[in-house]
Amino acid sequence: MSLINAVPQQQILWRYSLVTGNWHPVRICDPKNAAAWLQIFQDDEPGVDFRLEKTRPGRKPLGR
Repeated sequence: MSLINAVPQQQILWRYSLVTGNWHPVRICDPKNAAAWLQIFQDDEPGVDFRLEKTRPGRKPLGR
């Protein structure tokens, strides 16, 4: 299964790439543990922007 074609009730954890200027999917998450995964990724890479969305985020992060 592709990350883009996730099950509708699941959320995708997206990572913003400063090099390409695009959002890239990094993990499919269940709603019950999505916030925990977001915190794990943010703790591992504090200078990188992550978002939990069902579809690709449409905007660049603030200040980018």
